[in-house]
This record gives sequence, C-alpha cells and structure tokens, in this order.
Amino acid sequence: MHPVPAAWFNGQSAHLDAALGLWSTAGTWDANTGRIQCLPFAGLNAHGAPTWKPESVTSTAISTNTGIQRVAKLAYDPANDRLYLGCWTTDHPFKGGGWGQMNTGPVLQRFDAWSTAPKLSWERLLVPPKGCKNGLPKAWSFETAYAFVASTWQHEQLAIDVWRLDDGVRVGRLLPTADLGGVTGWIDINNAVQSQLRKDGSYVVTCEEVWMAKGLFWVWKP
Repeated sequence: MHPVPAAWFNGQSAHLDAALGLWSTAGTWDANTGRIQCLPFAGLNAHGAPTWKPESVTSTAISTNTGIQRVAKLAYDPANDRLYLGCWTTDHPFKGGGWGQMNTGPVLQRFDAWSTAPKLSWERLLVPPKGCKNGLPKAWSFETAYAFVASTWQHEQLAIDVWRLDDGVRVGRLLPTADLGGVTGWIDINNAVQSQLRKDGSYVVTCEEVWMAKGLFWVWKP
C-alpha cells in the first residue's frame, strides 16, 4: 500500500466516494489557504487490500468565490461529477472550536462539473427550522439522490433530515419511534450516519447515538 503523508489531510472531512476515490481537505480547512484533494483508487494489492495513487492526486484550492470561509465536510458523487461541501460562510461564520468542529457546518453547497469547470448549483442552510442543540447538525450520509443529515434536534431527541439533492429541498425527517421510550442521546462520532439504497428503492439509514450506547435504524422509501 502506498504511504499517504499525514500532512496531506486536515480536519474531519475524509470521504470515500462510490468509485473509491479518497477525498479530504488538505493543509488547512480555510478558504484561500486550504485545498480539496482526491487520491484516485489504484485497485487491490496481492493481499486484497485497497491501494491509492498519491502520485496522481488532484487538488483544487478552497475558493472564497461562493462565500466559503471554512470547509467542515465534503462528499463527492462520481456518477454526476458533483461535489458537496459542508461549510461556514461569510453569512454563517465559524464561531469557535472544540467539540463544535465535529459537525457538518451550517451551509451545504453543491458544485457541478467539479473535475472540469466547478460551478455552484445551489446553497442551503442545513440547520433545522427549529434549530438544534449546539447549533449545528453533527453528521451526514450521501446517496446519489438524497442526503441524510443528523442532529440532536432538541433535549433527548435525535433527528435525521432528508434532503433531495436534485434541487436541495428538505423533504422530510426521520425521528426515533415510540418503542425507544422517546429518549435518544448525543451524536458523537464524525460518521455517525450511514445509508444504503436497496433494490426496491428504499433506504436503510443507521445512526449512532450515545444514550445507552445504542444504534438506531430506519427503512425509508421516497
């Protein structure tokens, strides 16, 4: 396996796309000084372990053209050449560090034609309409058509908002059901939410949460 220098990666933005490209911010997460990079997948080695190509890395500066100040998370859709950035912007600036860094950022921006001529398609505020504890969603999972964004919505209440990616419309919310007793805790890992599209068009969505160290899962169909 090719070694990857630790200095190439920064923050909590690492993302493995559907083509097994490895994405991250690099250097810093700040616009004008940081970069967004991808290590292309190089196949499996003789032991069946995945490898990447550091010598073929692609890298793009984090631009301020769309108001970005810092990038918290990213997700890439190779089928449509779309990059999604969770970020702080001039209208929604970064207010502090610590545990607050482990989140999606307040703003989601979708860029089309990322590999050739990146262009902002739309921008949405990810904070739920009634707000959420600690101010920001904590984790997300992207499929081609939908994104699932999780937050501790209010006291003892976790929520996953569902966003349609074609137009950036929030189309619904997944909440814990009554059999849990109505009590859920904090989301406290970077990739707490995972999703999977099934053959029947439904999605299985799972989420880590800390109350009684349990995991939640839903089956959702648009």
